[in-house]
Amino acid sequence: MNDFTNSTDLLETLFDELSDSVEAHFGNNIDQLSIADTIKRASSIQGVVYPLNVEVIKDIVKIANTYNLVLHPVSTGKNWGYGCAVPPTECDGRISIIVNLSKLNEIVYFDAELGLIELQPGVTQGQLYKFLQDRNADFLVPVTGAGPDCSILGNALEKGYGITPISDHFQSIISINAVLPNGEEYKSPMSEILEEKGYRAAYKWGIGPYSDGLFCQSNYGIVTSATITLARRTPEVMSFYFWLPESESLESIVNSVRNILSIPSLGVGGINIINSTRTITMNSTLASLRNNRNTNPLDPNEIEKYASVHNIKSWFGFGAIYGTKDSVKSAKKFIKKQLSPSTVKILFINKAKLSFLQSAVSYLPKVCSENVTTLLEKMGKGLSMMAGKPDEVALPLAYWRARNPPPDENLNPARDKCGLLWYAPIVSMSGKDCDRYVKMVTDICNVYGFDAPITLTSISPFAFDSTLPILFSASSTTESEQAIACYKALYEAGLRNGFVPYRIGSGQVQLFNERQLSAHKLTRNIKSSIDPNHIISPGRYV
Repeated sequence: MNDFTNSTDLLETLFDELSDSVEAHFGNNIDQLSIADTIKRASSIQGVVYPLNVEVIKDIVKIANTYNLVLHPVSTGKNWGYGCAVPPTECDGRISIIVNLSKLNEIVYFDAELGLIELQPGVTQGQLYKFLQDRNADFLVPVTGAGPDCSILGNALEKGYGITPISDHFQSIISINAVLPNGEEYKSPMSEILEEKGYRAAYKWGIGPYSDGLFCQSNYGIVTSATITLARRTPEVMSFYFWLPESESLESIVNSVRNILSIPSLGVGGINIINSTRTITMNSTLASLRNNRNTNPLDPNEIEKYASVHNIKSWFGFGAIYGTKDSVKSAKKFIKKQLSPSTVKILFINKAKLSFLQSAVSYLPKVCSENVTTLLEKMGKGLSMMAGKPDEVALPLAYWRARNPPPDENLNPARDKCGLLWYAPIVSMSGKDCDRYVKMVTDICNVYGFDAPITLTSISPFAFDSTLPILFSASSTTESEQAIACYKALYEAGLRNGFVPYRIGSGQVQLFNERQLSAHKLTRNIKSSIDPNHIISPGRYV
């Protein structure tokens, strides 16, 4: 099986009898978009298969064990900046196949009373939004900035998060169904007991060790569906925005954010704090200007010039309040009191106020109204996302140093050869730590020739996740290599300074696996026990 001369013929023969249940592409017939990445790196993929039902996954696993194949399951393959569908490159010379689960896109079960919903991995944010809208269901889609075409379940299993009330998406998982590497089925213990009697689990913890956690950021099996909890739509959603003075450090505003998040009854979702460079790189108009320049990072004078023209402050923050009209009014008063000492401006927007402002703009002179209209349009999209409507509003960021500007719709960073590599460390919600972190990443990015567009997103009252995109042109081998070197420098400096990623891309996971952590012995023993032939994504986290 190690002679690859006839690997395509072999794969076509092995999967021919499954043709009614699998869409398969091998050798030269592989759709290159299905293995496109936002960084230029080698791929040893010989095939891509799309299971059309859950049962056939057991057959695929059986074939892989019999013929020593390697399977790389992905949900939709649109894991922008973390490897997309491209697996770790080290597969020991074995035939490698992507198992793309995007055609498993059934919403298996929905409890309209409790907001429990069972999804297959191909269900996207946009699909779930339409499903809920069609039923007039009062629940929110757990949106992310990845866009409407990305998987709900894939994001949750990667410990993803968002800004709606259930911000920790893995936390929302109640139960999991999976196919193990030996072909056996896995069901969450409490769920399996209840479903035997026709009931559904409404609680994630059961008796004994929490085995569902084994399927989070791992290669222990192929998850075929999961039940998640949805946040209920509240009568009122109010977004708030705040701007820091140019001379202000992060310390005071971080303390204020921590005070706000420490009171759960306020009904505040996630709070984002972003620097001026991030604001500029997310602006598609400025991105087209950037594409006409050389490939050096913006210097402080350029940032200051762009910021001045577009009224961008050094730091800008936003979040949302969820609740009744009275509770939101009370929370608004508290938030304003907390943020006022450290900000130059605070703005609260709900649907009614946005509509009023959009109407009022028509009475302004054209020279003023264009900028205001653009701002209100972005705020409207932001408010809609906070209310659970997925959008592509964040995706133009990936096009900052791409050769071509972003299209008007249907953005796809991998297809369009955008260079994007996420560094995503956890930073404690301490102002001093945030200031240290900002200096560290800015200095390193400048050394390697990249901008430092920083976002700090609250994931609890104790910590931020910082999403720092390394932006470049994926069509350039030189820039891709430089981006990888920059990531490695950030990763190593972060470990020395107390900033450890919560997530790591498939192309960089070896940096994590090289460390001899005490947990590695346990996870490797489990892997060897349930997957002795190492057929499921070897080198992916475990």
